[in-house]
Amino acid sequence: MFQLLRAEFYQIRHRVAPFTMLLLSFLATLGIASLASMILFGEKSGTSTSALTKALVGNQVLSIYTIGLKEMPLLLCFVAQILTFNNETKNRTLINTISYGHRRRSVVLSKILVGLFYLLLASCLSLVGLLIGGSMSGATFKGNEIFEFFTNYLIPSIPLFLGYIALLSIPAFLFAGQGPLIFTYLLLSFINPILTGVYSFLTTNTANMGNVVQKFMSADKAFAFFFTFLKVGKPLTWGNLNLDLTPVVASAYFLLFFWIAVKLFNRAEVK
Repeated sequence: MFQLLRAEFYQIRHRVAPFTMLLLSFLATLGIASLASMILFGEKSGTSTSALTKALVGNQVLSIYTIGLKEMPLLLCFVAQILTFNNETKNRTLINTISYGHRRRSVVLSKILVGLFYLLLASCLSLVGLLIGGSMSGATFKGNEIFEFFTNYLIPSIPLFLGYIALLSIPAFLFAGQGPLIFTYLLLSFINPILTGVYSFLTTNTANMGNVVQKFMSADKAFAFFFTFLKVGKPLTWGNLNLDLTPVVASAYFLLFFWIAVKLFNRAEVK
């Protein structure tokens, strides 16, 4: 397993695309944070730019950034997987890894872990860009707010990231090229709003439904247990349980998709 991880990191270190995406995420966040800070300061032009105002702008910029990240975990995982797999099936480089006698289960897990590492690294670099960009415009950031970004978003997101990465690993391992991976991402992107709309319709029209359906729909956030409804910051509960089940359900989905990926990959003929 250690050798597989070393090989994956070696591959990433010697490719241009991962570093390009990391640099772009840093620069894009830096520019957006700088512009957002200037706009927020402009809205407060009637007040003096005191230390309190600077801290308030910094808090708003960081909050907007975190909210934006919470809405696109699938996109982040998709980019990470595109860069991690690097068309290995199409370029026939994956067969070299398997020919050394590594278990396919270990190959799948190493890809998932490297994809997660790349995603977390990109998130941290973009956060640095945000802090620098906001500071360039005069905003200040409190240490506890930055700490909360990690404790309230990034760390709790890890099970969710793992679940999405494991799901996206299935087409990446089975099919040559990035087309099937892109198709899977687009399919999931369309499914999410459709299921959300159906859920909203059903919950607002339970009075017109049968008794069985009413009881089912009355269950607290029943449809939220679909994978596409899981979001960090929106606690997923069930019944009288005063516990956020989001990481538990996300971890269960990770194990499920990992198991499916391994089973299908074991049966696939890698050429």
